[in-house]
Amino acid sequence: MRNDRRPNQEVAVIGGSAAGMFTACLLARAGLRVRVFEGAGELDPRPRTLIVTRRLQEILGEVGRSALVNEIRRFELFTDGRVATVALRKPDLVIERAKLIRALAEGARKAGADWLDDGANGRRQDRGGRGPNGGRR
Repeated sequence: MRNDRRPNQEVAVIGGSAAGMFTACLLARAGLRVRVFEGAGELDPRPRTLIVTRRLQEILGEVGRSALVNEIRRFELFTDGRVATVALRKPDLVIERAKLIRALAEGARKAGADWLDDGANGRRQDRGGRGPNGGRR
């Protein structure tokens, strides 16, 4: 990330998916003011697993640890009665996407990111994901 930014620079992230929350988390950690605009009333992604490299965990630190399901240390390939094993120097990670998104959202909030739950209507949520009356939307 370049260091020529202004201290009051604000960044808008459109969408609270894994990519949006990952971006918001990294930018907020870097000291930028971040607002996430999400059209859904709350973060409730569908559960599914992803396989990612160890690099994601190195970037996220503790933020993504709660989403870790398993580690892959080797692959076995089968074809025409033959087997080949590919060992990995560093294990790939199996993560649960919904947990990752929630962890990234919490990490972004802790780093100072703010989010709006409905960019079209401008309904603002505080950093805890609650609407103006304190309840979940």
